[in-house]
This record gives sequence, C-alpha cells and structure tokens, in this order.
Amino acid sequence: MSLLRELQCTVADVAAGSQPMTNLRSWLEDHVDDVLATDDASLSELEGLAWTLLGELDRGDRDEASVRAELGGVLSLR
Repeated sequence: MSLLRELQCTVADVAAGSQPMTNLRSWLEDHVDDVLATDDASLSELEGLAWTLLGELDRGDRDEASVRAELGGVLSLR
C-alpha cells in the first residue's frame, strides 16, 4: 500500500470516528521522514493539512468534531 493510501485510510478512519485522533498523530510522526523523501504532492498536501488541523486542535482553535469534519470533507473531494 502506498504512503498516500495509508494516510488516506487513517484520515478516513479518524474522520469517521472509528480511530482516535492520536492514531493520526502517531501515523504522521512515524512517517515524517518517508513523506519528506517523496515527491508526491498529494501526500504532502494531505500530510500538511493533517498537521495543521492537529495544531489548531492543540491550540484550542478547533474541537475534535471540527477536525474530523474537515478531514472527511477533504477526502470527499479526492
């Protein structure tokens, strides 16, 4: 499975509420070097968005429901 597909599956599960938000953070942390080593623009874009949303959640700018909705919306556009 490609990195992009792995991330899409993780994002979809988190967006649907079947995985906790911490699983997304763990995936991102575990694969940061792999993402940096690729030239896949779609992967980089989704990874960047996920980090941004998690940062906004951490700062209290968003709640989990908002992050899940945003992630779900992004996947529906792909």
